[in-house]
Amino acid sequence: MMQNFEAFGKEKINKLGEELQKLEIHCPLSPVSAGAGKAVTAPVMKTEKGEFVPIFTEEKNCPYPKLINKSLKFFSSYFYSGRNNPLLLNPGGSKAEEILFCEISALIGKIQSISSNKTSSKAIDECEFHLAALLAEKEKNYENALIAMINLGFYEDAQALSEKIIGEKSLLYKARIKRGKGDIKGAGELIAAIKDENLKSQKYIQYAWLLYLSGKFQEAEKIFSAFESSQFSQEALYGCALCIFKTDPKSSDKIKIKLKKAADMPGENKINANAALGAICLSEKNFLGAVDFYSKAYAANGSLHMLSAIGSALAMKGDHKEAYDIACACGAFNINFAVKIFSHLSPSFIKNASYSGEQILYSPKKEELKPENIVIEREKDVPPPPPSKASLEPADISKRIVKTSAPSSTQNKIEFESNIPSSYFSERPSGILDESDKKGYISRAFSLCSRLEEEYNKKIYFNFEGLSDMERDLRLFFIQRNIDPSHLAERVKDAGAFICYMLKERYKAKLIELKDFDEWAWPCVISSGEREIIT
Repeated sequence: MMQNFEAFGKEKINKLGEELQKLEIHCPLSPVSAGAGKAVTAPVMKTEKGEFVPIFTEEKNCPYPKLINKSLKFFSSYFYSGRNNPLLLNPGGSKAEEILFCEISALIGKIQSISSNKTSSKAIDECEFHLAALLAEKEKNYENALIAMINLGFYEDAQALSEKIIGEKSLLYKARIKRGKGDIKGAGELIAAIKDENLKSQKYIQYAWLLYLSGKFQEAEKIFSAFESSQFSQEALYGCALCIFKTDPKSSDKIKIKLKKAADMPGENKINANAALGAICLSEKNFLGAVDFYSKAYAANGSLHMLSAIGSALAMKGDHKEAYDIACACGAFNINFAVKIFSHLSPSFIKNASYSGEQILYSPKKEELKPENIVIEREKDVPPPPPSKASLEPADISKRIVKTSAPSSTQNKIEFESNIPSSYFSERPSGILDESDKKGYISRAFSLCSRLEEEYNKKIYFNFEGLSDMERDLRLFFIQRNIDPSHLAERVKDAGAFICYMLKERYKAKLIELKDFDEWAWPCVISSGEREIIT
């Protein structure tokens, strides 16, 4: 089923896009605590059909406080906000219209297409993936549609589209999809099945990404560097830069040269390269440079991840007022973005600061939204995050989609030119939990994993690299001052749960769950040949 892709051809989307292209969207906001400060965020309206975020096209119908954005900016921001509630346009009126989340991307593409004469290939080169998907649907260019859907995080649609690709090239895309969903081993098996010599270059580049994700950075770098002057140079330069950052982060000049070359080229990695340059500048305390590169990435797709990164860089630079305004604007869509930026500002500044931008209007609430049952999606108190280091890897925008991974198999080992053993490939376990698993250490492990992905702006796997990220997060949290002891205990429990789940999934360990002990103290039994090792 291609629910997301099919939305690009709907008459409803064509009609809505034409109507909304020049209109402003008004979204009601509700106050909420955000770490050290207060902010406002879009509420959820409960109806008989479910929970929606209400939006209006007429100012008089929207209560205060409210967010006002041009339609294209609003939909782009909401798409990348991390929320997945459908929108309810003009609720309470005769023209009320539901906009499903799968239709938002199509609506963005439609609004962009009205003033554009690009082809889907040109749109991909400029990282306009919503537009590319819409144009590819009209052109019946399934390969470009597939590339766009992968970049938008619509993996199930991409999987269905890959069946329309003739020959072994479909295996390349299927491998990309599995890699995006965290199934590294499954991706490796697909790549190993490609025998077409014409696909050898693409095959090796995909293989290099699997090596990178498996922690084999030097091996991956060798492959990427071999294709830096090929037709796949942008991806090779970007991948090579990431590998060098992992093995020799002090070689920032060398890394930046490769990333700048990639950022200046047309192609789907332009945003990633600019974002990575921003992260390097941030780590070097070159805050002006960070703002510049993050701004280039933000201009391409309107991602709130990039806007919040700009806000954080401005806060570190000392432009506290501008950072505060950006925090409020981001928080209107997802309060976690405001929390992240507020963590770089002093509590005393936040306490006395007031929003001075033009997007949010604060005013006495003169009318109630109908229906009146409006509930804030998140809890009132959102604690500040621990300090985090910049990452060069792109944010995972597919978190709103349930990730599944193929079951592991020991029967068919991966065969490849380098004879890499299948044990090198780690598989991200499925994010779907049974009812019996929703309580306890598994729930803790996945909650921690999700938080680390958001904080470090990259995917976190239950492997040694993920363990390193978890340990770093724990260490940075413990060196903070004046921490509530109960928070320390919870962090240790989270870390213990992560380790338990990693041992259970990666080493098939049998956990001995002791109710009188926290997860970090549970023993486990690991089978090793004819022996059993007890930790």
